[in-house]
Amino acid sequence: MLATLFARLANFVVNWSVIRLLTSDDYGNLSYAFTIISFILPFIGGGILPGLIRYGATRSGQLEKKYYVRFALKRGIAISLAILLITCLLATIITEKLPGALPYLLVFVFQLFGLLIFRSVGAYCMLVHRNGWYARLEFTLSFLFLVGNISAAWLFGGMGYVISLVTIPLLLGIYYWFRFNLGDRGKNINFTFNTKELFEYGFYTSLGTVLAQLLYAVDILLIGNILSDPAAVAEYRVASIIPLNLAVLSLAVMTTFTVKVTRSAEKNPRFVFDFYKNYLAIFIPISLAVVLFFYFGADWLVLIFGDQYHEQGDLMRIFSIGVAGALLMRVPLGNMLPTLGFPKVNAFLSLIILGINVVGSYWMLQRYGIRGAAMVTSAMFWLSGIFSLLVFLWWWRGVRRKF
Repeated sequence: MLATLFARLANFVVNWSVIRLLTSDDYGNLSYAFTIISFILPFIGGGILPGLIRYGATRSGQLEKKYYVRFALKRGIAISLAILLITCLLATIITEKLPGALPYLLVFVFQLFGLLIFRSVGAYCMLVHRNGWYARLEFTLSFLFLVGNISAAWLFGGMGYVISLVTIPLLLGIYYWFRFNLGDRGKNINFTFNTKELFEYGFYTSLGTVLAQLLYAVDILLIGNILSDPAAVAEYRVASIIPLNLAVLSLAVMTTFTVKVTRSAEKNPRFVFDFYKNYLAIFIPISLAVVLFFYFGADWLVLIFGDQYHEQGDLMRIFSIGVAGALLMRVPLGNMLPTLGFPKVNAFLSLIILGINVVGSYWMLQRYGIRGAAMVTSAMFWLSGIFSLLVFLWWWRGVRRKF
């Protein structure tokens, strides 16, 4: 949990440094490319990593879990290569309105391989209940990002920053792969499992993740294509960095308890229900504090990114209201529903919310500018959370009858 929080803090410091080092146009182009990659990344390896954690958590042998990880990596590399080729072929079309984003996108896409290896190692640590190993991985990656990304941006500009983002997880993942001896196959041991279920679960879970991420990403894409102004993209991203990064508070909790919630979903559903109740008891006051903090402090807080962003305090307040909904419902329940057996439902709900968001943001963007798009997105955080809550309560009503 601390490693996840530190990772987000390091990410914020890196973003703050890069914003200060680059011009608003350059950072806008970089942000546009990063946004495109951000909703490709959950499909790393065809979305097999969520399935690896879901089904690997039910296995008891360490060799079998290593086999799961090797299988995920082998298939994942082939699928990631196909995604890379498709992205490169479409890159010119995707960045037609902001051609300055093209070189960043062509380099960013290679992050598919580095993160696949690194996340595979992290998944293994979680499967064998070695949270200390997982924390060490995350701390190391965050520290190297903190030093490497800032240094690269300072010395070589935006492209140096992007290259650093691509190479660090790749090298670190390879190092820990061999250190944890994940190539250990045992002698004359073979394991079998339902490959279709593994990929199907991973695909729909990743699809739900991508559709959920598009709530924010769609605004960046619309701003880039409708306004064709990299500076507007930069302003929107700058105002959202601090509020949306606070969602890591919920993500840290869910990452810590992922395996336990997964294993309890069938055998001890009462634990899952009580877990969410206790979660709300903690995060309701936290969410209220977040909204009040930005209400009173947004105007001076936004100045840490530079005087050119001094008018984006109201935009930051709008995002703080949205992140409250994410903390209370969208993030925790969005992570829990797939483990409870609803990956398709989660993806379907995310698709509905995305459709509403695209139409609403398109309309509001043309009438009220980037503030209008931010208002729609913040409202969608709450609406998607309410939908997920209704599904969760429906699940609890069903399992309560059985137990």
